[in-house]
Amino acid sequence: MAVVPWEAWQDHPHWSRVVWVPFVTPPWKLRDIVANVLLYLPLGWWWMRQAWRPSVGGAVAAALVLSLGTEASQLFSHRRVPSTTDLMTNVCGAWIGARLAVRRRGTATGSKSPISPPAS
Repeated sequence: MAVVPWEAWQDHPHWSRVVWVPFVTPPWKLRDIVANVLLYLPLGWWWMRQAWRPSVGGAVAAALVLSLGTEASQLFSHRRVPSTTDLMTNVCGAWIGARLAVRRRGTATGSKSPISPPAS
């Protein structure tokens, strides 16, 4: 599955191919939605485990930037269709991954370790 269009690259964007209305404007398939969520879920999990200051918002922002870059690159291909559905499902996948990491850790704040009282 290719995400970034390495072939059929054009020197001009194809704004008419952008699918602006998520989950309404075709083409979208349930298989693609599930795949996008599952592909970005590890990003959210990883962000909460590896980031300097882990936060669910940070994981979502990272997914948004990565997904925007991917969809923007598809503007320059005849074979790809940039889609806001992809953008939203990618961000949702990272959000789910981040929330799962927070839940597994047992903290509501997303910190690396639960807050405990200082030792006396």
